[in-house]
Amino acid sequence: MERRVANGEVRALITADTTASNGPAPVRADAYVLAAGAQSAVLAATAGLALPICPVKGYSITVRPHDAPLPANPFIDTRRQIAFVPLGDRVRVSGFAEVGADPDSIPPARVAALLAAARDALGYHTVDGDLRQWTGLRAATPSGRPIIGRT
Repeated sequence: MERRVANGEVRALITADTTASNGPAPVRADAYVLAAGAQSAVLAATAGLALPICPVKGYSITVRPHDAPLPANPFIDTRRQIAFVPLGDRVRVSGFAEVGADPDSIPPARVAALLAAARDALGYHTVDGDLRQWTGLRAATPSGRPIIGRT
């Protein structure tokens, strides 16, 4: 299987060996694994597969509290669906799931909501000014379960 790469990203899967001496030949294997996260459906389509996967956007901030301890273990605030993970002298606060959102923007309201969750759930009143904001896409299926097995 050949892959086409542009700007460091795999853009297509080619299911024939185009370097064969007697012309293009199919690439044969017992199984293939596609693990391309949020881009899995787009990449699978280049090989003729339709996968029910869509990119879902989430956000996080990583804060250093000044007035309360870090949690001893990761946990999820189930009321808000916000996760808290201790990382060294900081805690990562992450949440939200948006379909169809601009993949690169970080709305101030999302950052404010994550910071408010940290203040409420962890008792943080003051944190350092470096919130280390992040956003990214993750793969999602209609059922929320991974696609495993033959497709």
